[in-house]
Amino acid sequence: MFLNSRNGVYELLTEAAGPVEASITFSVSVTSAAGESRVQVDNILPCSTLLDLTFEEANVEVTVGAAQSQTKNKVGDAVHYLAALPAGAPVSLRWQRAIEKIAAAPTKMYSETRTLVAVSDSSLLCQETVLYSILHTGVRKLQLAVPKGAAVLTVLSNNMEDWKADDAAGVLTVFFKSEVIGPVSLRVAYEVADMTAPRVPVIRAMDVQREKGFVGVVALANVELGAGAVTGASVVDPRNLPSDIPAMTAQPVLLGFRYVGEKFEIPLTIKKHGEVAVLTTVIDTAVYTTMQMNDGQRMTRVSYSVRNSRSQFLRLTMPARAEIWSATVAGDAVTPAKDESGKVMIRIPSSQGQAALTAFPAVLVYVEGPETKPFPAAGNLHVDIPRADVPTLHVMVNCYLPAEGKYVTGGWSPKSTFGGPLQVVDEFAATAVDGGARTVNAEATNNQMAQQYQARVEADARAEGRTPIRVSLPVKGKLFKLQKILVMPDEAMFFDVGYSDWKE
Repeated sequence: MFLNSRNGVYELLTEAAGPVEASITFSVSVTSAAGESRVQVDNILPCSTLLDLTFEEANVEVTVGAAQSQTKNKVGDAVHYLAALPAGAPVSLRWQRAIEKIAAAPTKMYSETRTLVAVSDSSLLCQETVLYSILHTGVRKLQLAVPKGAAVLTVLSNNMEDWKADDAAGVLTVFFKSEVIGPVSLRVAYEVADMTAPRVPVIRAMDVQREKGFVGVVALANVELGAGAVTGASVVDPRNLPSDIPAMTAQPVLLGFRYVGEKFEIPLTIKKHGEVAVLTTVIDTAVYTTMQMNDGQRMTRVSYSVRNSRSQFLRLTMPARAEIWSATVAGDAVTPAKDESGKVMIRIPSSQGQAALTAFPAVLVYVEGPETKPFPAAGNLHVDIPRADVPTLHVMVNCYLPAEGKYVTGGWSPKSTFGGPLQVVDEFAATAVDGGARTVNAEATNNQMAQQYQARVEADARAEGRTPIRVSLPVKGKLFKLQKILVMPDEAMFFDVGYSDWKE
């Protein structure tokens, strides 16, 4: 074999073909900087490389670039490395003195609590966020001290595996899927049912170096809250509490406290007050369109604009001879019922919205038969209007009477042709709650009612085997408008009018 150097490359010349084992000794310069040494040798052969390294010092950290595998063995005071490199990859080494491993320091933990206490009629409902700072060594479980009488409801945390509350020992243990270190947050919900001597209950982190916390108190019932003799804590303005405490509730925070250290006590004074009933349902407007026929029959359509928070039914006291033909609520047909007192019950939904409830329509169509037959051509007409069991802010009546009739003056007003609590007006008053109801097209409503009445008469005639006949409602009759502002529940609503010259 012969070794030749040409153009910066060494050539190995052999006398025969076949496998050849060659051993070459060479040196390479090493560069060092910032305590780290480097060396690199280019590999020009298209084959894999097995690198065998021996370092005389044992406390050396070695990195072999692009190594597909690497083993390390200690031989006496030296260290032996064996690494496999892919074809064409250069031999790149980095090494530096190894840092001695320091024994892990014991775990240190610090905590801060953010507690919201909600006072109800019979218990204290609490939400608490416990913020941990875990240093040095991670932990797989955390333990917290639970106040006497507190029942833990839920525990939430990232990477949490399970939790267990030991009521007898007053300890809550939280288990994690893997060790946790650094910032860790727990969210705990719990309840205290004993209201004999109410005190602010705070779940405390155990095995911590230092703990501090904030407490906010809200009321969920008609109670007056105060603080007794506070020890180990200080009273703070609720506005200065951390923002995540008021974010836990929609109620205003009434009391605020801050504590630092192990022992503190915050007694609460709770005064219960009786509740005053408030209005849960109201009718903003009630628009009646009634058509009187000269044979004594009368057809009425009433449209209520209702706002409801809790009631299940709208109860109506109907006129004595009223027969309900149809009822709709918010555009859907409903079937009225009757209670034990005979009032008609119409099921109504709850209004949408929080600050201001949205009104929905409830529409009723009914027919009244004549009081006597044949109905007199002259006399006094008495018309009862359905009475609701909730206040009505504005009642409006469009009353059509037969056009051929004559109507005499009566009632308490010199300008009125009607008697009763309703007032005859030229135009309905505009109120803040009308919402357009006062502009109802009475004539269009009248035409719709006439069609509905004709269809009902024809259906009844066919059911009895008779020939259907056309009926005439006073679409072109005399229109009178009556109104009353604010009608209280079950207040009698009616009007009387004298008439003559009604002809069949």
